[in-house]
Amino acid sequence: MKNKVWKSVRDIIMPVMVVAMVFTGSLSIGGGVDAAKNTEQTDVVKYVEYSDDITSYLNDNTAPEYTGADENGFGYLFGGWYDMTVNGDVEEYTAIAGVASYQAKKGTVVAKFVPAQTLSVKCQNWAGTVQGSKDVIVRVISATDSKNYSQFGFVVSRIDDKGNETVLTEKPFTTETVYSKFNYYAGANDAEPTATYKPSDLFGQAANHFTTCTVGKIPAEAHGTIICIKPFWDTLDGTRVYGLSKFAHVEDGYLHYVNVPVNLNILKDGTGAAAGRLSVKTDDGLTFIGAEKGVECGKVFDEMEFNVSSDADGKTIIKCVGNTSDISEKDEMDVYINLKFKKADADVNNGKPIANKFYTFTVDEEEFCTAGEELLKKDNIWNVIY
Repeated sequence: MKNKVWKSVRDIIMPVMVVAMVFTGSLSIGGGVDAAKNTEQTDVVKYVEYSDDITSYLNDNTAPEYTGADENGFGYLFGGWYDMTVNGDVEEYTAIAGVASYQAKKGTVVAKFVPAQTLSVKCQNWAGTVQGSKDVIVRVISATDSKNYSQFGFVVSRIDDKGNETVLTEKPFTTETVYSKFNYYAGANDAEPTATYKPSDLFGQAANHFTTCTVGKIPAEAHGTIICIKPFWDTLDGTRVYGLSKFAHVEDGYLHYVNVPVNLNILKDGTGAAAGRLSVKTDDGLTFIGAEKGVECGKVFDEMEFNVSSDADGKTIIKCVGNTSDISEKDEMDVYINLKFKKADADVNNGKPIANKFYTFTVDEEEFCTAGEELLKKDNIWNVIY
C-alpha cells in the first residue's frame, strides 16, 4: 500500500535551474581525441576556506558539504582539497593528495567546488545509427575541470520495463585518461571530421577535458531500453564524488529526443522521503512528449503523477508529485523523474551537436516529507545542468 502522505505543510521555494544538452545522433566513436595537458580555470570554480582541521575528511575519504548555488541557481560538486598561497596579487592553488601533503601545507587549505554541469552525461550513437540498426555501440561522455583527480569513471546499468536494474560491468569503468577535443563525423566511413568540439562547448565553462567510455553492443529491439549512467571522479585524497545520473536510450539520437533527468541532492543518509513534489518550467521551444509510466518516472518514488500546463507567457509547466511504499533504499543524487521532450526542427541540425546549445529548465515548488508527514528541511535541493 502506497504512503499517500503528500501534504503541503509549508512551502519551500528555492528556484534552481536544470539545463539539458543533448549530445546524441550520428557521431563517430573512433579517433579524433587528443590526450590533454592539465589545465584548470580557477575563475569558474569556487574555493571555500577551511580553518578547522581537515584530517578527519582525509582519513575517511569524505567530502565537505557545499550547498550553495550561483546566481542562476546552478549547484556545485566537491572537486578536492587545495593548498592556497598568495604570490603578490595572484592566488595559487596546489591540489592536496592526502594527510601527508596537508600536514606539510604552507598556505590556507580550501575545498574546491566545481559546477555540477561538468560532471553530467552526454551519449552518442555509432555514426549512422537509425531505427532498426543492430549491435549499436554508444559512447558515454562526461567532463572534468582538471586532471587533479586520481581517476574518472562511470557506473552503467540497464533498467528493464519492470524497473529491475542490472549493472553492465562487474565494477565501475575507471580511467585516468582525459581528452582535449572531440571530432564529429557525419558518417562512419568519413575520413575527415565535420566539426570539432572542445569540452566547454558541451559541458560548460568549467570543463577543460572530456572523459569517456563505451557501452554496447545494443540490439535493435533494445533501442528503447533505459541505460542508467552515473559519472564520478575520485579526488586525489581518495574521495569518490558522483555526478548527475542520466537515463539514456539509443532511440533518443534518431528521434531527436531531449531527456531531462531531474536529479535530487536531498535523499542521502537515509532521510526517508516518502512523498515529494516539484515543478519544472521551460520556454525553450521544446515539445513535451511525456514522462513514461513506471520506470521513466525515476528511481526515487515508485508512484508518480504529473500534469502539464502553460503560464501566461506560454512557458510549459510540468508539476510532478511522487509517493513510495519503500523508503529504505534512497540514493544521493538519484533520478526523480525523467522528462522527455522533442527538439524543434531548427535544433536537429542533421544530428550534429550545436556548440553551447543549452536547454534551460527552472525547477521550483520543491517540497518533501516523511511517512509521518514531517517536512524534510534541506538547503541542498538543487538540480543542475545538462
